[in-house]
Amino acid sequence: MTDVVVTAGDTVEITVGAPTVEILVEASVMGPAGPTGATGPTGPIGSTGPTGATGATGSTGATGPTGATGATGPGVATGGTTGQVLTKVSATDYDTTWSDTLITAATQVHMYVKNGAGVALTKGQPVYISGASGTNILVSLAGAASEATSSKTIGLLEQDLAINGLGYVATEGLLSNIDTAGATAGQSVWLSATLGGKVYGAPPAEPNHAVYLGVVTKANGSTGEITVKVQNGYELDELHDVSAGSPTDGDLLKYVSSTGLWTKSAQSTLSIGQSQVTNLTSDLALKAPKASPVFTGSVTTPLTTAGYVQTSSAGVLSSVASVAQADVSGLTTALGLKAALTADQTFTGTQTLVPGSAITPLIVRAHSSGTANILTAQSSTPTVLAGINNIGQVFTGSTAPLQSSSLNAQLSVKGPTGTSAVPIAIFEQGVTGTGNLSEWRTSGGTTPNVAVTPTGDFLTNNQLMRASTGSAFASIQLLDAGTNKTIFYPASAGLEIINAGVSGMKLATFRSAGNQSADLIQHQKTDGTVLGGYNGIGQIYSGPTTIKGSGVNITAVTYTSATVVTFTYGTVSTANLVAVGQLATVDNTSNLTYRGTWAVTEIGGSSGAWTFKVAGSGFTATASTGGTFALPAQANITASSAGTVGLVVKGVASQSANLQEWQTSSGSVGSRVDANGDFISNGSFYAAGTRILVQQVNSGGEIRFDRQTAATANPGSNQAKIYF
Repeated sequence: MTDVVVTAGDTVEITVGAPTVEILVEASVMGPAGPTGATGPTGPIGSTGPTGATGATGSTGATGPTGATGATGPGVATGGTTGQVLTKVSATDYDTTWSDTLITAATQVHMYVKNGAGVALTKGQPVYISGASGTNILVSLAGAASEATSSKTIGLLEQDLAINGLGYVATEGLLSNIDTAGATAGQSVWLSATLGGKVYGAPPAEPNHAVYLGVVTKANGSTGEITVKVQNGYELDELHDVSAGSPTDGDLLKYVSSTGLWTKSAQSTLSIGQSQVTNLTSDLALKAPKASPVFTGSVTTPLTTAGYVQTSSAGVLSSVASVAQADVSGLTTALGLKAALTADQTFTGTQTLVPGSAITPLIVRAHSSGTANILTAQSSTPTVLAGINNIGQVFTGSTAPLQSSSLNAQLSVKGPTGTSAVPIAIFEQGVTGTGNLSEWRTSGGTTPNVAVTPTGDFLTNNQLMRASTGSAFASIQLLDAGTNKTIFYPASAGLEIINAGVSGMKLATFRSAGNQSADLIQHQKTDGTVLGGYNGIGQIYSGPTTIKGSGVNITAVTYTSATVVTFTYGTVSTANLVAVGQLATVDNTSNLTYRGTWAVTEIGGSSGAWTFKVAGSGFTATASTGGTFALPAQANITASSAGTVGLVVKGVASQSANLQEWQTSSGSVGSRVDANGDFISNGSFYAAGTRILVQQVNSGGEIRFDRQTAATANPGSNQAKIYF
């Protein structure tokens, strides 16, 4: 039962369902508050709350006792005869059989291997040892084209092998039922330059490696036979009496008796005696000696293209390779005006380089182990203003060279020290330029991910982040130059504000101006219609300033089908009070099937004849021109659980204004909850039940109860009055 406070002189009306309903009215004058009564009995236990979150996993318990011994595994294979031995049939555990210890005949020697080639292998293909895996030898296809794939060739496969499959390779002896088409019996078999291939009769030409595989004993496309006998050919430097590793062009072999080896030697180190050259001694006897030769007849000076003839003071001719600087007229003076290229030089005036069309004007080459800058630009002091460091990176504004250990960018721009008013960099558009001032692209991109437009606007196609990984900017201001508005056009998720885990951090702050009159936040439809928001002093509101759509008259109903009906309302001038997806409650139509709450699927019409379609079921084709429709509440509050208060309105200390008010469309207060929590109605009060308790606070006055359907002219007839 709810206490209703009625002020003296007010009228309280109670509407009941029938004349026979009992109305119990209890009225009293409230005196001073009495002492607090004894605590009542404990109420029943409420329903169990929701299960809490799962706690952390506990520590691992102690190891339990050892379990019972398992069943005995399989033992030695049964059977066998005297003298036989147990032999593995396959790699599977316990897969064994009894076999004879005496080998009476052998036609083949083979090796158990694993396919490590990464491709399936075919019977008869030559393979080489390419590695090992545990106890298994890995094999791959052999080929004569390289030392690596030929020198360790071990034989021919006895069967097909899948990738990582296990099987046998015939290393010596007879291999049957293979393809030897194209060969003749008795031909030799050689390793082919093609991986896994064989050739017959002769090895492949050098530089391919010669590896003998065996001899054809039967030529046939499916039942052929090869007697396997692998013999790997040797390189020259693989022979035991030859030392010729890492040869170079022109090297020769000579025998060294002290080592017993044929040894590689360069031509320049070979010593050949004069007597070992045919006719050399007799030919030299016909030549003049260099020391004081005596010539008769005409003498030709023995000069080379790079030599010069020099006459001594004694008249002796001699050949010299160069001419002294002092012997050239004017050379010393001319060289004094030139700058040396091997020492530090200072140039004065303007230096101009005019290269040809295909010539680089200037090449500055760093030392192989140098750390100094390749090029610097200096002031007159001299102070380094800009330059190119030792790894080719351009820098500017630094007083010290930027080394590779501290500079990863290809271009670094640093402001000068002590001149804060000087811009670090200026990007100025040309007079008629239309391109972006700067762009950032991906390695293969043709369009910018970030750009500064010709008008200086900063555009990005992705998130705007600060330097720390995964963190958004802590503070950002985006302003339109004309309206001081920040406008987002999101592609999918809109604007998300996520707290990265800082419990004391505010997610968002909306701060008004000192004389704020406009809303802080508005929620709008696509056409700009305000749906709700926060006003200038932080109060939450819902719906437009004037409540619309409650009890609007329907002027016509158009039947389309049993599931679609169109309603027309023409007494409201404002367009489209109803939105698609909204629920509309229709009442008072002459056709009962049109009454109910329906989902709006389409809106339309024009001023004075707005329409909306609904989706339902069971509509009939009866015409109807009357009725009303109403929209659901602007705010709907649902408690999260049975033990949760759905709405709490709490005043501040010394609250004087009402906690809640219910107003008419004109703003007049109809009912209210005052600062003390008392419910006060300025009009009639209706109770849906059959009993109501009314307490009169102040002495005097009147409480009157009228039956709504009866005339009120005659007191005592369908009326009840209580006087104090």
